[in-house]
Amino acid sequence: MRPLTERLALLLLAALWLCSVVAWPDLPERIPLHFGVSGLPDRWGEKSILNWFLLPLIGTGTVLMAYGVRWLMVRFPKSTNMPNKEQYLKLGPEARRAVHDEIEALMHMISVSTLLVFSLLQLAIFRNANGQSMQAVMMTGLVLWLAVVPILCTWMIVRVHRSVGAAYRRQMRTKGTDAR
Repeated sequence: MRPLTERLALLLLAALWLCSVVAWPDLPERIPLHFGVSGLPDRWGEKSILNWFLLPLIGTGTVLMAYGVRWLMVRFPKSTNMPNKEQYLKLGPEARRAVHDEIEALMHMISVSTLLVFSLLQLAIFRNANGQSMQAVMMTGLVLWLAVVPILCTWMIVRVHRSVGAAYRRQMRTKGTDAR
């Protein structure tokens, strides 16, 4: 069973791509390429496949990165940078699995938050291109990105830290030694 964060990331990615493909024919020839801190477009460019589908492409990269991080951790554990690294390296493959699950969930949480912001941006680009202001949506995206994401990431990093410690203590109890 896939964790909630992974399923949500895949769902948001699919929705971002689907909405972008559906909106493509209704885009005018000139679209916003950048928004200022005020939430208003400050750079415009031509309608092109790259300009319009760049956010879904980067979103795809963030989801793939979550899978890549887990793959790298499993294959190159010594290269992994994490809290309690010494304890992590002493864990057996089975005990590491729980830690890998926590880190992958963290990575998917980052993907989810990124995809939410990218979805808001894509909507704002579409609406502004068609003459409708999306300043409130842009400000919401900015607040989400700057306030919520760091809090979620900090919370998930604390969970990873605790997961490594708990897995290490379980392993030490199983071996009959003191984990302290």
